Amino acid sequence: MTEITAVAVPKWGIEMKEGTLVEWLKGVGDQVAVGDEVFEMESDKATNVWEAPHAGVLRRLLAEPGETHPVGALIGIIADAGTDDAAIDEFIAEHATPAPAPPAPDSPRAAPAAPAPAPPALASAGAGTIVPESLRGDADDSAVAATSRARRRAAELGVNLANVPGSGPGGRVSVDDIHRAIIAGGGKISLEAKAGPPRTRARSGGPPRSGEEVKATAAPAEEVPLSAMRRTIGARLQASKQQSPHFRVSVDAILDPLLALRAEFNASGSGVKVSVNDLIIKAAATALTRSPMINVQFDEDAGVIRKHLDADIAVAVATGSGLITPIVTAANSKSVTAISTEVRDLAGRAQAGTLTPDEYQGGTFTVSNLGMYGIRSFDAIINPPQVSILAVGAAQSRPIARDGEVVIATVATLTLASDHRFVDGEPAARFMGLLKELVEQPSPLLA
Repeated sequence: MTEITAVAVPKWGIEMKEGTLVEWLKGVGDQVAVGDEVFEMESDKATNVWEAPHAGVLRRLLAEPGETHPVGALIGIIADAGTDDAAIDEFIAEHATPAPAPPAPDSPRAAPAAPAPAPPALASAGAGTIVPESLRGDADDSAVAATSRARRRAAELGVNLANVPGSGPGGRVSVDDIHRAIIAGGGKISLEAKAGPPRTRARSGGPPRSGEEVKATAAPAEEVPLSAMRRTIGARLQASKQQSPHFRVSVDAILDPLLALRAEFNASGSGVKVSVNDLIIKAAATALTRSPMINVQFDEDAGVIRKHLDADIAVAVATGSGLITPIVTAANSKSVTAISTEVRDLAGRAQAGTLTPDEYQGGTFTVSNLGMYGIRSFDAIINPPQVSILAVGAAQSRPIARDGEVVIATVATLTLASDHRFVDGEPAARFMGLLKELVEQPSPLLA
């Protein structure tokens, strides 16, 4: 029997439940070799490319870009050119995901639902979008690796793809790359505002008098559909907040010794610029190796707590689509400069959406830093399967008592949130004491 290969929604990581098709990179009738890139798909955290495991011809496309399907759902067929269409039809009938049964006629849900409003389209170049001259040009850009959507968008805006840095696999240019390049070049991207339903507004001073005209005003609003990442973040954090009894302990740590150590690193000529956050990651990892009840994961399905010898530190990174937490594995055994280099690489690829699932799933602890925004302190939500998260506030000049005198020191508030089902107050307090000691006496971080 001729082999037929199912093209299905892949499972990139244990937490992936569904995927949104971004772009078909092959068309019906295209020859496919082993390892060829067939489609791009957005999971809850990143966009990745599916590579063909078998050679053949792409015979059927069963999903359109923008559609979301569960993991394992059949979305295409690869088969030999000589494979009979009837055999392919039979294969699809056997493997296709069954559609949900329609509600009974007398069910309240039987009434047809109103169609969902379409997301607002990006304005054309003549309707508020300003493209910098540096992105235009007549050079041939047909050889530039780009998605078909990016080519259409570039044609609409008069952008030459040769002038746009690509962030996709192999430097492929996406629509987001085009928009980022426009903004980076001093241009502007406008969205067509969709007016919401008219709102009735009475005069200030009470309800309208009899016969008084009530004027309706249309308030423009931008409708942004939730991405798969945003939906997953919302579901996970809501579940964590509802199911995990959070409690918090805080310390004020004097950062001046840490800042002095940072200055030494950055003056050493290594070429690596170390940040305060890099040093705090190293300090947290060191403290975790001495705090076995903090450096754990809870496997809810198995009903067990897993204690880890190494500290795999997840670092919260904000992207245009939401928060993602790439992981510095075994941070306790890495130098500060190695941590700094790795964090910058992970953060850059998180922004580009090119992280692999094993680079952002799991971890034994998370460091979330909002200090760069001037936030003195904040409450962070635990990121399952972890049981604790550290919130790092801003480094601020504050008066403190030292040797009977009031002096000015650089101080930051560090707040640990823990799941009280697994962590008690005493080990949480002991961990924060260790962390404060390492921050204020950071020589052990040189190891």
